[in-house]
Parts: sequence; structure tokens; C-alpha cells
Amino acid sequence: MGMVISYYRVTEKEIQALSKIKDFKSRNLIFNQAEENIDIDKSWEFLHYLLTKEKYPAKHVASKLVYPNLFAMESSFTEEQSETISETGTPEEIDKYWMEVELNTMYLSPEEVVEISDFLQSVKMDKLISECDFAKVNELEIYPGVWNDDDESKIYIKENYDTLFSFLERAAKEKNYVIVSKE
Repeated sequence: MGMVISYYRVTEKEIQALSKIKDFKSRNLIFNQAEENIDIDKSWEFLHYLLTKEKYPAKHVASKLVYPNLFAMESSFTEEQSETISETGTPEEIDKYWMEVELNTMYLSPEEVVEISDFLQSVKMDKLISECDFAKVNELEIYPGVWNDDDESKIYIKENYDTLFSFLERAAKEKNYVIVSKE
């Protein structure tokens, strides 16, 4: 089983509460109190590729859907320490680092949600799917072997896109923050 992504609509107050979280139980309580949440399962990486034409983070507004750059907590590790912790850190430091990483929640600001929602208004997903080179998607190892140029794969992608589109449209209208949870 690979990584899946879930999205949660939350308020500014809930984002602020996340910055003080020190355990998974408390974090999950905030997730459970979210106004609304969706799970786009394995389609996240495929959708990112369709929208940006890139596998990894791109300088594209849609990249923020998968690779947001806002975090609820400030790290106690410098960027340099984060890059070398697995080679130079003590077992205790490594454990502390990964607990911090696991607890740190990525999110989109209300302004970013509006920006992404506005971009998605212009997307012709049916066209992107019909023009998609599924062999290339598998070659790029975007969940390799999962995607076929068949109705089942195309419907699955379209349904998950529609769910995400509607969710972000509501979040933009309500000026919500959106938590991006990768599991």
C-alpha cells in the first residue's frame, strides 16, 4: 500500500491549536473536528502530474495541493540538521526529529486555497485525462502498474478530481485553511 492524501477544512483557530500539539492523539482530535474532510487515495500523485506535467514539486500553483510550504509547528532543527540528521544524529535526536516531522502538519492558507480553486476553474480535466499518456505515467513510476488507459482508471481519476475540486471550492468560499495530510 502506498501513500494517500487527505484534506481537512479548518479554521484559523484550529491551525493555531495545531502549532501547540505534542502528540498524535491531540492532533487527530483536531482532524476529527474539521468542518469537512476528503480522501483522494492514490490519485493524488496522478492528479499532480496531470495538473503540473511534473512528478515532483513544481513551480506551479497546483503543486501546493501535494507539496504545501506552510507548517503548523516551527522545527527545533535547522535546515542543515534536517538534511544530515540520519547520518550525524544520536538515536534520541533522530527519534525527536521524526516525531516532530510526523506531528508537523502541512496546510494551505485561505489565500492559497482561493488561488488553487481559481486555477482549477480553468482546468478541463476530461481533456487532460483523454490526452494523458498512461504508459509515460507508469514509466515515471507514478504508482506504477496501477494506471491503465481504460475506463476504470479514467473514472477513478475524474471522480477524485471532482471531489477535490468541490471541496476546494467550498473551502475557498468559506475562507478556510486546508490541512494536507499524507499517510
